[in-house]
Amino acid sequence: SVTISQPGSYTLQLTCSNPGGAPNSLISPPLAITVVGAPPSPPTSTDGLTLAAYPAAPTMAVPFPISWNVANASTCTGMVTAGTAANVTGWTTLSTVTSPRTVTISQAGNYTLQLTCANTGGSITSPPLQLVVSPLSACAGAPAVLTRILTTSVFYGAYTTPVRAGVDTTEWDNIWGHYSTTDTSLPWPGRQGSAPTLKNFVRTNFLAAHFRTGASSPTKTGAFTFPYNIAAPMIDMTVSTTCGSFTNASAGCIRSASGAGDNLLTWTFATTNQSKCILQANTDYYLNVKYDDPNEVTVACVAGSQACALPTLHNYTN
Repeated sequence: SVTISQPGSYTLQLTCSNPGGAPNSLISPPLAITVVGAPPSPPTSTDGLTLAAYPAAPTMAVPFPISWNVANASTCTGMVTAGTAANVTGWTTLSTVTSPRTVTISQAGNYTLQLTCANTGGSITSPPLQLVVSPLSACAGAPAVLTRILTTSVFYGAYTTPVRAGVDTTEWDNIWGHYSTTDTSLPWPGRQGSAPTLKNFVRTNFLAAHFRTGASSPTKTGAFTFPYNIAAPMIDMTVSTTCGSFTNASAGCIRSASGAGDNLLTWTFATTNQSKCILQANTDYYLNVKYDDPNEVTVACVAGSQACALPTLHNYTN
């Protein structure tokens, strides 16, 4: 029995002899061996590799993060063990150990996700994560009598300017990420001074535009204004972690019955100003907007018209 204490490549030989000496010795052919080190300990997790999704009830086609805690792993492979879509972008397509992952599920339905993290010494698999993925048109907190607007035409500035048609209005970047109809999109907080107007905003529509904040900055602040250029009906606006909710938000993140020229709401990361809408870093929110009174008649939204326009102006400082 032979014990080698260090890994590496070795060449062994054996010499057998008797009292007669070297002329009568036998030497074996060389034996080349490779000694490998002991395997590492399997991956560990302080919480059993429990997966956490935010929001817990995501919306189809809207990216959301899934996080976990693991140590001593070289790969982490995501699996969909039950669900409409077997492949999930950002989950089944990656094997990195870095948490969180930004995941996008393309189809609504019930899903069960798991994660296996491994190294050469073994593996650990998470408990199942149950997700109910809502269709784009559905928002958990929305008034039942309203319908979420998913696409429309958007123009910037004067009403006669060209429009961007077929804009996906479920994402902030597609609306306030632009300043004109020809520029490229910027992520939240978007482009400074963006003044989009959503055309064909049905009286019973509501807007729920998803965005994700970046790193916290005490000096970063922004404000929405209801511009004068279009005499649209008064609006209600919230910034909430709940899609379509006009009540589930802090007091500074709710504005009701605001009209042309009004300041709507001001957001900030500074927690000392309770009169403003205080945002948390690296968090998912929805900007929710609806007409305060769907039956209100204005110059730009005359009696009998079912679809009007929704103007906003957003400014911010870094």
